[in-house]
Amino acid sequence: MTLDYNIMKYTSLVTLAMASSAYASTIIAPTGVILNTSGTVLNPIIDTINGSGFDNGDELLLETGDAVPGSLPGHYYIYNTGYRQFNDATATIVFDLGGSFNVESVILYNYAEAGSSPNRGINTVDIEFSTDGGLNYTSTQATTFSQGVISGTDVLGENVSLASTVNDVTHVRFSDMVNFGGTNSNITGFQEIRFVGTAAVPEPSSTALLGLAGLGLLALRKRHS
Repeated sequence: MTLDYNIMKYTSLVTLAMASSAYASTIIAPTGVILNTSGTVLNPIIDTINGSGFDNGDELLLETGDAVPGSLPGHYYIYNTGYRQFNDATATIVFDLGGSFNVESVILYNYAEAGSSPNRGINTVDIEFSTDGGLNYTSTQATTFSQGVISGTDVLGENVSLASTVNDVTHVRFSDMVNFGGTNSNITGFQEIRFVGTAAVPEPSSTALLGLAGLGLLALRKRHS
């Protein structure tokens, strides 16, 4: 009887843990990125996701699974880092999230360059979402960001909520990126990006099967007792 009770208790705890962890909003750091363009690119696109700008000794890296900090860490300013492209062609950028997530917001460290215009950062962009590994994109959301700001040696980040949460996302695509216009706006770019959301909730059948497995073990033991 004690063993049966322990099996039921263990099954319940595991099921509860699965449900609880799935609902906690955390950082989502892309594991891959692809830039599609015929234009002139000035920096490797990988620099926007690899945390190189955070690696200054005291900055956080903001890795997948990290809690979302109340105050975003500064992104160490290094001249000519991040994504920069001349406005001589259109471009799309695809971020691989490395899993399936319910995406709530975007953390963007917009383009900032000491002694130059912040107009080169992304002002508006169409964000599209794929739930099938990057094969198809839907749920387009036009999103607006603020100009990049440098404070001391750091570029400041901005956490911008989406118009609505998009579930089961595996890839995110940026298209139709437009900067702020005006002086020195011949380039468009940003420094680093992260997303915020939750791990996609397992199908109800998965959790139910776990519970049924526990009940099955109980029934089996009773039949043999």
